[in-house]
Amino acid sequence: MKGWRVAAAGMDMVRFTTSAGRNALLVLVVAGCGIGDHSKVAQVRAVDGCESRAGWSRWASGQQRIAAVSAEGQLGGWAGLTVVSDRVYVFDPSRPGVWVLNRNLAETRWLGRGGAGPGELGTAPAFMYGPRVRWIDARGDTLVVYDGQRASLFNARTGAFVAYRGIGGLSESGAVVRRLQMTSDAMLFDTGDYEAPDGAMTIRRRRVVEDTLWRVSLPPPPRRPGGGIVVVPNQAVPLWAAEGGCVVASDGAGARLIRVSTRTGAGDTLPLPSQVGNARSGEDPGSFGGRPLPAPTLAARIRALVLDPDGYAWIRPVAPARDPAAPVIVLVVSVATGEARWDTVPAFPATFEAPGSYFGVRLGADGAPQVVRVDTDTAPSSP
Repeated sequence: MKGWRVAAAGMDMVRFTTSAGRNALLVLVVAGCGIGDHSKVAQVRAVDGCESRAGWSRWASGQQRIAAVSAEGQLGGWAGLTVVSDRVYVFDPSRPGVWVLNRNLAETRWLGRGGAGPGELGTAPAFMYGPRVRWIDARGDTLVVYDGQRASLFNARTGAFVAYRGIGGLSESGAVVRRLQMTSDAMLFDTGDYEAPDGAMTIRRRRVVEDTLWRVSLPPPPRRPGGGIVVVPNQAVPLWAAEGGCVVASDGAGARLIRVSTRTGAGDTLPLPSQVGNARSGEDPGSFGGRPLPAPTLAARIRALVLDPDGYAWIRPVAPARDPAAPVIVLVVSVATGEARWDTVPAFPATFEAPGSYFGVRLGADGAPQVVRVDTDTAPSSP
């Protein structure tokens, strides 16, 4: 996965370059303990920007319930969602465009249209996006939407197109951005190319120039004998998230969390409880087209990762197939102390709103994705 990295590019920069060097994959490794257990790490090195609110996360405290659900059949596909003030923005690459919903998840308007002109969005093939992809984020009134080729900036309130930001895409040797996030002074993103013989993860920061924050080697994905890379269901994939001045990342399989300061470039690993997820290394990978699939080179333990504004990482471990409406098991970890707590929630968070409320996506009765708002007993009431 050549060129995998998380890069930070100042928003006054018009162009973002991609790494032409060796493999770079976004990395962070995770594990856990039994449900209901609390785990504390005796000594954890401080990383500037990676602090946690005292007590516990306000989004992981109290009883939680689904307070609102979007209409069935509204989304054809999704590649992330974000919140600006009292509006939820959901990118649907299949149309393409952005659904703008209120807090009760009723549609208020549609932003963007398909095409190649200013303010228009390209239609990305379905294999490029999914639950692990986040192609939309916001800072203030600035909304950024990535369509698989370029990032477009919009005014979130008026819908007016502002500018383009080139951050890589299929045009760059098969590079694909899986996630982008805005910070107070930068855009963070990663890219990947599946033609390299080895693997690594690079976190990059861009201010005036682009520099490397962190790099970790990873095994390459599986290949057929004499053939190309094969996508297998239980292959670990890199995951990352950012909030404030902190980036956390995982290779999707390990027992440590990598924390990196976007302010200083300093980083460190955070040991986590053992046994996060069900590492399916011994499981039959199955077949495709009548041909057996190769075994994963790195068995997945972690399915999703987010970081809330209070400085707590939410980890969704790999688990057996379940009813989409069933509660989700999560491990919530303080990025400052390493304290970890297991919990069950109605849906895994995709983006956080006011303390006590967050938004996620789950499959509806028709199998199509639906946006949900989850409130706790401390969440603000609906208007």
